Amino acid sequence: MISKRITIPCECGIAHHIATQFVKTANEYHSTLRIDRGDGSVNAKSLLGVLAMGITKDEQIVLTAEGPDESAAMEALERLFR
Repeated sequence: MISKRITIPCECGIAHHIATQFVKTANEYHSTLRIDRGDGSVNAKSLLGVLAMGITKDEQIVLTAEGPDESAAMEALERLFR
């Protein structure tokens, strides 16, 4: 299992267009992927779950990957926020 704290740099946070790309990328991997925040946790492969979190600019989340391709999944998802 890999967990990393990520600060969201995007002006609009994780709005629909970013969430769509994030979930699309997450679904390319077999690992279980989660987004955790102080008030909850969601499946990172669920567009509705990701949007429901209402993640804003400069907010910190913890991204967790667990499974056979966890390293590749984490790297790909982190790259979306660079």
